Amino acid sequence: MIVPTLLVIATMLANYQATNETRRIFRGVEDFEGKYPYVVALYNDYRRCTGTLIDPNWVLTAAHCLTVSKYVQFGNMKTPFNETQSKRRILHMEQPTTAYAMIPDLGLVYIDVITMAEYGHVSAVDYEAIQGHAVEYAGYGFTQKDLTNDIAKVFQDDQIRPLQIGSGIVSKCENIGVSAPHICLAPKCSNKLQQTLPGDTGGPLFFNGKVAALHVGTQTLNSIRYYTPLSPYLTWIQKVIGDQHSHRKYSEVFNTSSAIQDKRDNFTLKSLKFHNISQYLIGLRNRVKHYRKLLSKLVKGFEL
Repeated sequence: MIVPTLLVIATMLANYQATNETRRIFRGVEDFEGKYPYVVALYNDYRRCTGTLIDPNWVLTAAHCLTVSKYVQFGNMKTPFNETQSKRRILHMEQPTTAYAMIPDLGLVYIDVITMAEYGHVSAVDYEAIQGHAVEYAGYGFTQKDLTNDIAKVFQDDQIRPLQIGSGIVSKCENIGVSAPHICLAPKCSNKLQQTLPGDTGGPLFFNGKVAALHVGTQTLNSIRYYTPLSPYLTWIQKVIGDQHSHRKYSEVFNTSSAIQDKRDNFTLKSLKFHNISQYLIGLRNRVKHYRKLLSKLVKGFEL
């Protein structure tokens, strides 16, 4: 029906204008060859987020995607959601607990079995070691930045668009106001306009073909995107998808047999490099001050 569709689009546009936490790849390359078949879309009325199937039953995504998603869609994404059989209802969700100094934007969703020839492998490499390296990322979000022009067509086209792949360089995170471990991604000089857009949140960042991090947010004043690295949370991931639900062994999920140069999961919580809550609040306060200054300049400009 037209009216419900317009309501969905209007709600989506309002959410897009109100927040930039959920983003998608602008000027990405379509994955026609199925390079990453295990990257899935998290759906509720429309594509809300992106995730990675790392096990027949488990999808890795951002924690803030858990509350807005009801289904996982996979396979041939050109088939509309209402017509495809390649979808699963989300049955259960998991998120790291307060055992960590700062709860990361990281989550797992449990679904009925999805059988694939290949599942995503989680990288065990230390996230600090990949700074300066070229990486790829993927997402099922929107492909247009300007949603005010023919928004209905943009919305409909992107619901059946294939996976989009982008590339960038891992950079140092500065003043993002988040204390939990993060890595940041800058666009390559050859394609500075390429970036994530709504729907890409939770999508994987690939280093040497393995999932090293998940897209969780953006620095609003530039094109830097930030990601939750997976290396500090390997123990938690392994525990959740362990013997009770998983159809594969730990070594298969993390591909440790071939990960000769990867650092094994031999750390403890004490060795993780977390900042405390006070540091997070200081960062948040600094960001508020920064935005207040910008707002003050903007107001003065109007007064003139």
